[in-house]
Amino acid sequence: MQPLASIADGPRGRRFLMSLLAERDEQLASEVMREAIAADSSTGSAHVVFSKVDESDPGIDRSPVTPVSPAQRIRDQDADIAGADLLAALAEATRTAMYWQEEDGEDQVLARPDIADALAGFARALEPALSATWLVEPLDAPAQFFVQWLGKHPTSELEMSGADAKLRAWKSGTVAGERRADAEWPKSPGAPWTGEWWSTPALTELPITTRALPQTGPVRLQLIEDTLGWTEALAAPVRAGEGIRVYELSAPDAWIRLVERYALRVTNSRRHDWWRVTGIESEWFIPDWEAVAADFDAVHLSATGYLATAGRALPVNGGHTVLAGWGPDEAYWLTDALVEAGQPVEWHASLDGALWWPREAEKKPWT
Repeated sequence: MQPLASIADGPRGRRFLMSLLAERDEQLASEVMREAIAADSSTGSAHVVFSKVDESDPGIDRSPVTPVSPAQRIRDQDADIAGADLLAALAEATRTAMYWQEEDGEDQVLARPDIADALAGFARALEPALSATWLVEPLDAPAQFFVQWLGKHPTSELEMSGADAKLRAWKSGTVAGERRADAEWPKSPGAPWTGEWWSTPALTELPITTRALPQTGPVRLQLIEDTLGWTEALAAPVRAGEGIRVYELSAPDAWIRLVERYALRVTNSRRHDWWRVTGIESEWFIPDWEAVAADFDAVHLSATGYLATAGRALPVNGGHTVLAGWGPDEAYWLTDALVEAGQPVEWHASLDGALWWPREAEKKPWT
């Protein structure tokens, strides 16, 4: 297993670390935001920030400011995460993942060598503390939750059977999509074109589950890439019996091994999006999920595995791969191994989706 400090190698990991730092150092957050706006402006992205300062406020510090680089401010931080909102930092890293366009300004700034190096040092210092959290834990098979989104963009109900047929349909659709993209789509990776950008067996209605935390509920409520702004959901408890075969994605090497063992070429359909997000022109591969299902019932991505792996162009035999469209702590169930473990519960969120509470709660979490 790779050291936890490797989360600083990934764009999502750097965003997570920066979110933790921003909680304790507003000046660092402001400086990174200023540079991010400049980076966005240079690429034509819109990024507007409004602020209002009462100049008559006697509490404003008007003393001269000695410039300190963001990298140095990061190096000056201690590694105490006591009281840190790890879930909020993880949600920020997940929410800002985009695989269909260039990195946003903040990701660009955090990838700058001096800042990335400082974040790596911060990650190394955090390693003992992070090792004691749920972020590193493998699948908790007896206590999983399936989230069905409700409201304006509802998703399908939980289906715990028919995995074989779903994966056959996924495989045939993926192969057909590759042929179509080869025949109809531009070959230049820089062409203004978009297609399928995920590397999961998405849109198959295979169950996707996560653990739940005592106060905040199923973590998938807050840790989802490419959210459609859901504020209503139904969370169903499920479990898997003993003896299930689980492949753990705890680090980039684990994803690389999975792709190489079950390689499926998807260059034609991912060429444009993955070039934009990684800057690399390559042959692209993902796992053949139908083949994976012959050996494993589920594949689980730990939170730290996500931070270190997602969004990176990782070398595999014959080309590269990207882990995209897979949230922290999510498990994809490739066989009919789940059973119900209780009654579903409705959950509701604040308008920004940052806080969730069960329907039967006596009060909302911020009251």
